Amino acid sequence: MDNLTLMDDNISSIESVRGIVAPLSDATYARTVEAVFAGSVGKHLRHMLDHYQQFFRGWPERLVDYDCRERSQAVETSVADGVQQIDRLCELLSGLRNAAQQDPALLSATLQVRYASSPEMITGLLTDSTLSREMAFLHSHTVHHIAMMTVILQQVGVAADRRLALAPSTARHEDQLV
Repeated sequence: MDNLTLMDDNISSIESVRGIVAPLSDATYARTVEAVFAGSVGKHLRHMLDHYQQFFRGWPERLVDYDCRERSQAVETSVADGVQQIDRLCELLSGLRNAAQQDPALLSATLQVRYASSPEMITGLLTDSTLSREMAFLHSHTVHHIAMMTVILQQVGVAADRRLALAPSTARHEDQLV
């Protein structure tokens, strides 16, 4: 598997989220389910999108801080706002993928990620990473939140394809069992 596949997986997962979210009413989208960490589909989507936004905000300077997120209430409560952000993210990911295809060295470009282990760590620690590593992290994070969204939807009586919430390795394993 080449590292462009990581970018393709991110795009594919984000597009699948669009398919989950777009048909929902605002009420269903924003409905909080206490059994799932007092979350809603909108809150999980907002959280997931915030991580990508922080990546793209920091990418030009090669310094990403996932903790300084915007936490937009509009994205948490409005399907239209959520879908708009999904579409914008797909554009950004596709642009970055195209740039990496043109210049494969970009995939191993180094960046730093700020990590604060406690509220007292104002500046946080910096750790080295690469574009490929961050794409792997963001994809894993996305799959995790898709899983949470599908559980929430099941709790409120909306059918969701459970395979969307599977890590690629789990889906491949299940495919081999059939």
